[in-house]
Amino acid sequence: MIRLANSLRPRDVTQTEWYRNSKTSLDSIREARRLDEEASQDKKDKPFRDLVAEDIKKVKEEAKKGDCAKFLKFLNTDYVPEEKRSKLKDEMLSEDKLKRTMTIHFAKIFHPDRNVNATREKQILCEEIMKLINIFMEEFKWLNLESLIDDDVIDFN
Repeated sequence: MIRLANSLRPRDVTQTEWYRNSKTSLDSIREARRLDEEASQDKKDKPFRDLVAEDIKKVKEEAKKGDCAKFLKFLNTDYVPEEKRSKLKDEMLSEDKLKRTMTIHFAKIFHPDRNVNATREKQILCEEIMKLINIFMEEFKWLNLESLIDDDVIDFN
């Protein structure tokens, strides 16, 4: 149906009922496949996830404290390999430089694409750490946006 709609161009059929129904069906099929693939991957990863469960728990507990600078210091001392460890200076951990520090120093170490050749346990641990780093980065995006709004840099009128 989607191919049929594309072959009818330049006519727009995206608002017709048959197109919306076929698009909804296609989306639900894709979502079901994605969930099946994730479930099978989770099943494969379960033994590896169990091996690093304690580390994941420690990392999440540290992240829940909400202090990004302390979280990065914790990662740097406990989870960054010795050869990649940074000397975190106070200026790197200042509020205006934290996002840059996360991006330049920590995302390079823990990003899943950088750990393709590592063991599956290390890959899983790095994925979980990267998820937490991304959460902190999202918080800083909103904080920066709020400060721009507070400073009247962005005018919504």
